[in-house]
Amino acid sequence: MVEKFKKLCRENQFGIVVLLFCFVVELIYLSNTTANVPVMDYWRYGEDYLYKMYNGGISFNDFWESINGQRAFLTYFLFYINVKVFHWNTRVFIFLGAIITFLTTLLFISIVSKMDFSQDSKKNAIIRQIIIALTAIILFNPVQWEIKTIEFYAPFSIICFFIVCNLWFGDRILNNIGKTPLNVIIYYTIGLGGCICLIYSAFFPAVVFALGVCAIINFVLNYKAERMTNLWKYIIVLTGILISSYLYMYGVKGVDKSGNGFSEFIQSLINGDFAKGILLFLGASVLHVSIIEADGLVKCYVAGSIIALLMLCALILFVVNRSKFNSYIGIMLILYTLMVGVLLSYGRGQNYGIMYMCTSRYAFQSKLGLIGLCLVFGNCSLWDKESIRSKLRYCFRILMSGVLIVLFWRSYLEEKKISPYRRMLFDSLIQNMYQIEEVSDEELISFQADNPEQVRNTVELMKQYKLGVFYKNSN
Repeated sequence: MVEKFKKLCRENQFGIVVLLFCFVVELIYLSNTTANVPVMDYWRYGEDYLYKMYNGGISFNDFWESINGQRAFLTYFLFYINVKVFHWNTRVFIFLGAIITFLTTLLFISIVSKMDFSQDSKKNAIIRQIIIALTAIILFNPVQWEIKTIEFYAPFSIICFFIVCNLWFGDRILNNIGKTPLNVIIYYTIGLGGCICLIYSAFFPAVVFALGVCAIINFVLNYKAERMTNLWKYIIVLTGILISSYLYMYGVKGVDKSGNGFSEFIQSLINGDFAKGILLFLGASVLHVSIIEADGLVKCYVAGSIIALLMLCALILFVVNRSKFNSYIGIMLILYTLMVGVLLSYGRGQNYGIMYMCTSRYAFQSKLGLIGLCLVFGNCSLWDKESIRSKLRYCFRILMSGVLIVLFWRSYLEEKKISPYRRMLFDSLIQNMYQIEEVSDEELISFQADNPEQVRNTVELMKQYKLGVFYKNSN
């Protein structure tokens, strides 16, 4: 195992250097920007669960709770670990998120290293290093600041890691469906089912969609050669998906005051809001939200339209030239991202307005589609010939990579300018926690809790059990 890792590093030195650079920049950014203070939903977790945790009342049903149309077992479980082991130090799990992202990049390096991008070994090595470098930049990109600066960084990064694992294992099985033994199919089905129930939360339909579409393509393309020989393997995985999806969805409560009725959905299709939401979701994957807020939605629409067009081109290229592609993973990542856009535009865009689709938190999902684009267009090099068309494709890929880097660099500069103020905000929140009795309800809005009493009640529990900034060794 150690020798394989050393070989992986030797063969991908440039990509590893870029990864280490991105990781160090990330650690510095998190050190300067974050503080040990809960925000958003964690105030509800604190109010609902802290007392139970210290009085023997916490149970599986608490972790399995359904709210706003989804379950968040992983998030609740990590919160429990943070409270019981680290005395609810939010920064521990923020940095854990960075470490998991680092491991996800290493996973991608391993995946890319097994792929061929050119028949010329030298060209293949160069393309591989470029894709690995772009992957590291995309995974650590600053557009995701909203999630990266709070405790949600850990669960979101773990979700991302397991999505890549499941899609990659699914890709390996599809490419070797005839040689894959029954026990491997069963293990994969159990693992995928566990992820659907306990890890993926509301994003599981997107994973299922990506796997399902590629499975259908694989079955149809290989039907003449295999007939029904391997149909039972598809049925086993499908059965596992249906059972785990039923377990997840059984008893799930819808969104409070939801506007997700059929008539509202039809109306959003007619007036274009549904499509606009998807384009904004895609555009916000490369544009910092402050840029969107300052310049309006036009730039985001343009960026989203370009990304959507590239994804459409990638899908067409894949379907038309399937025999020339040596992996499904790139197209799986694109399909996953597109389905996430559909789910969010339906589930969130209709409730909170299309501007909500520009929020930074969803860039954590859309970034996988950008990596998928890199893999698909990189794979095209394998069947390039020396012609004007191949040279144009080469120039296009270079241009696409350059534009991506420039956009992320612009977002990095924007975030570098704003991040000190985020730290000032977090520090002021901590001061308000120390003086909670003297703080007005209006001043508690910045904690982004459901209501001021939620913050007050949770702070009292934190004082009682010496958690967070009230822990004796807390910084």
